[in-house]
Amino acid sequence: MDIVIQSAGPAVIAAVLMLLLGRMWKAGERDVGWAAALALGVGTGASYVLIKGWPEVPPLGSTQVVPYVAVAAGLVGAVSARWLRAWWMQWLGAIGVGFAAIWMMTRSFREHTWESTEATYWLTGLTAVIAGLWLCLRGQAMRWPGRSFVVTYGMFVAVMSGVLVLSGTASYGQLAGGLAAALGGVFLVTLWRKEARWFDGAVTVLAVMIGHLLASGYLTALDFKWYVAMMVLAGPVLGFASELTFLRRRTGWLGFAIRMGLVVVPVAAAAVVAKLTEAADTYGYGGY
Repeated sequence: MDIVIQSAGPAVIAAVLMLLLGRMWKAGERDVGWAAALALGVGTGASYVLIKGWPEVPPLGSTQVVPYVAVAAGLVGAVSARWLRAWWMQWLGAIGVGFAAIWMMTRSFREHTWESTEATYWLTGLTAVIAGLWLCLRGQAMRWPGRSFVVTYGMFVAVMSGVLVLSGTASYGQLAGGLAAALGGVFLVTLWRKEARWFDGAVTVLAVMIGHLLASGYLTALDFKWYVAMMVLAGPVLGFASELTFLRRRTGWLGFAIRMGLVVVPVAAAAVVAKLTEAADTYGYGGY
């Protein structure tokens, strides 16, 4: 029963919040990006509570930072979608909450491991990853059919959770699964109201959480190889290949399959490589 609650809880919470906050039963409501952002952020944060219980205030350890980051990203995404209409203002909002997330997550590294120059490189680089993810996700969400985007990135995050588990960081893998479940709740709502413009705020939550969970797993797991992380990040970048002329002409199920393959195949390959690396380390051919 606990597994069912932990798996379905974030989806139910996200779907109910999006329905209530966005008043999705009203025919005149179209622009619900702010409601989707809050629903996705709170649903993801709730996954931590369902799995591990309430976090400390202030958070102790990098794992407890996750629910705070999720809710903060939801709030920033909601404000951006509601009042900051220019894309670059929404982008700056995502960069700001992304930097704050990385700053909180790397506190122990900055205090005990990194020199000031190294800390600057890591903070700048990881924040740049989140900024790049936002641009990729935003561009694809605007160009792809809404449900196509939700399903594709729901699958992407679900497979990424497997990569995190196989790379030795099961806690972050579980929380990535919570993000995928919350996105599934948003998907259920889009099945009903496919015309609703939901992605303005939700993209901020997705970009921040994907970047934050991947960075957290990489920095805290001994077995997380850098090339596996790069393969995961390749998915959102390769998604833009669907805009090539000879691929953009493909519509319907074929177009959906192409978009899904471009994004999900790299992260699925990363899961295979992570599994093979895990096996090699087990038999003494790699690792520490």
